[in-house]
Amino acid sequence: MNSPGIGKDRDRMKFGLVGCPVSHSLSPAVFAAAFRASGVRARYDLYPVVPEELEREVGRLVEEGLRGVNVTLPHKTAVVPLMKELDRSAALTGAVNTVLAAGDGLTGYNTDMAGFSDSFGP
Repeated sequence: MNSPGIGKDRDRMKFGLVGCPVSHSLSPAVFAAAFRASGVRARYDLYPVVPEELEREVGRLVEEGLRGVNVTLPHKTAVVPLMKELDRSAALTGAVNTVLAAGDGLTGYNTDMAGFSDSFGP
């Protein structure tokens, strides 16, 4: 198995899930299938992060080159102050479930609201 940054993983975009616990998540399999189907060279890993280490771990993941992370419990509100910018839904709800690392900071999004409202149909 290759370590991140070595061999075939060197040119892959990196994404993941931050939460506590995350070991039960099916996200790596779901994203791996989506990446394969779309021809995207990327990987999606799980990052178990306890609340006391959230700020440090998010910083570390960005430094390691992650392009983005999904955020789950218990961090959806605690991650908000780490964002440089929030989309409208994240600002309205005070919660972030998707973080994009680009440019000089992190942007937080909340896609939960759209998913919830879409469940009611057109």
